[in-house]
Amino acid sequence: MHRTLFTTGHTFRIVAHRQATAEELNKTVKLLYETAVASFREIGEDPHYYLVKPTGDRIAGYEFGTIHSAIHVDTSGGKGVGQSDRNDDVYATEYSDWERADDVFAGLFGSQPPGSTRTRFTIDFNAHGKGSDAYLKYTRAKLPHTDPAWNGFTPFFAGILDVPEWYTPEDMELKRRSLKNFVEVYPSNDQEMWLANEKAVFNAQHILEASQRTGGKYAGDGCPYYLWGVDTASGREGGDFQAAVCFGWKDGMWWEACPPIWGHWPEEVFAEFVNEAVVQMQGMCVVERNVGALVLKTLREMGTPGMYRHRHRDKTGKQRMEIGFPTTEGTKRIMRGEMERALRDGEIGLVTPKLVQELEELEYLLTDDGRETVQQFGAPEREGCHDDLAISAMLALQGAAQLTGAAPMEYNED
Repeated sequence: MHRTLFTTGHTFRIVAHRQATAEELNKTVKLLYETAVASFREIGEDPHYYLVKPTGDRIAGYEFGTIHSAIHVDTSGGKGVGQSDRNDDVYATEYSDWERADDVFAGLFGSQPPGSTRTRFTIDFNAHGKGSDAYLKYTRAKLPHTDPAWNGFTPFFAGILDVPEWYTPEDMELKRRSLKNFVEVYPSNDQEMWLANEKAVFNAQHILEASQRTGGKYAGDGCPYYLWGVDTASGREGGDFQAAVCFGWKDGMWWEACPPIWGHWPEEVFAEFVNEAVVQMQGMCVVERNVGALVLKTLREMGTPGMYRHRHRDKTGKQRMEIGFPTTEGTKRIMRGEMERALRDGEIGLVTPKLVQELEELEYLLTDDGRETVQQFGAPEREGCHDDLAISAMLALQGAAQLTGAAPMEYNED
């Protein structure tokens, strides 16, 4: 407010997610100005000798035409927010809830005069898990300034230990006793603040514990059983990644055995990589077959050991065993449930940071009215998010039953 009132040609824009928040912020802006005016009048001074008079009292903000400055209060849902504006100072609040956050951010960021020493961009949010653009912006802000991925922002976190006068030890102890998710609601550091996410598929604390169980070391050779999960793709650059994840049975859990195979290759080349790895660590190899026909064909021709076979029942009731795992609406629910149980019961150990990140970020895909889509879950729709390793890990667990002699899962085409 002070900078806008006393700097010629300064535009300050406040952008919230909800209309109700924007209205409250606008009331705060008006209150700041009106109380400043009233304070000068109380001491017998002309307030507009000190304070520039508004030339336009906007519904949301003020215009100060005599010095070409303004304060605007908007919501992120408006069409073309920032794209045709000029903003020296932007305050973006509730950012973790914004829809199309990165697109709206780009418009607002592009509205700031390049090279100006007066520009400032502030992102304010309460964390709601790792699926939002707020997480990406914050984690990149924490990188060393020499890192090419550093985004130019300075991170700031305020937790319950930073403001003990508001969050007293006595109050926090009562909250801790009554809330199962106390750490998520009242974080004390910037790792805890990302644990809560109502759209998350898996419990972040369970994933953290699974990664801590391994001490960051792969199980390697010597396990009595191995499970491979293979998520297939076309291999086209810019498309989905091809991925293969391996777990070995060690210390009573499925322990990640070696670094994953992950990248873009021609399908037959990817199949050769998978075959070479499976031959080295033999067990059960579960290959997703929906788009993996060429990968499966190549593995079959190479005689890859331990290929998973799914019991298929067609519309006539006939059954046959088919190589590969079909990812359907029904089987994806089973995959999700098995991974959730393994994480909850401490039966899985994770090592690869990228796999841990994908499992943490995996979220339910919902329609506009909050219902689950046919796809059920996937990576958040933002730059750098993938689910290929997470899907591979879930596929691997589906081979555990066949590996230990149980009957294969049945797939009914009806």
